This record gives sequence, structure tokens and C-alpha cells, in this order.
Amino acid sequence: ILPLHHPDLATSCSNIGETYFKLKEYSKALSYFLQALEKRKYALPAGHNDIQTTMERIALLEDTIEQLETVGPASSSRSKSE
Repeated sequence: ILPLHHPDLATSCSNIGETYFKLKEYSKALSYFLQALEKRKYALPAGHNDIQTTMERIALLEDTIEQLETVGPASSSRSKSE
């Protein structure tokens, strides 16, 4: 049994997050990426590449969500007016 913050568990969380991202289940993806980040920050030294990569994935995901929120209502209203 691995400790709660073992880096391998962080990798598993990140992989699950990637899967949900590809399935466009963005809130679930974010949850798993955040879990991975928490585990990596606990287990790895500050500035470790895995921490940076996870933070970049979270930023990309947040940008994707923001774009969808911005485009979503506009595309809905265009569809109704056409």
C-alpha cells in the first residue's frame, strides 16, 4: 500500500484527469489534476518538473473552461436567432 501522497498516486490522478479532459468532463478532470498537484507538492521538492507540468495542465484546463463559458452562450443565442 502506497502512502497517501506518493508520487505514483499523483501520476495515477493525473492520468485520470487526462482521460476526463479528453472526454470533455472538465470538472472531473480539474478535480483529479488538483489532487495530483497536492500530492506532488507534498512529495516532491519545490520547482520539480512534475509540479510545473501539473500546474500547466490545470491552467490549460481552466482556459478551456473559460473559452467554453464565453463561447457557449453566444453560440446558443446564434442558434436561436437563425
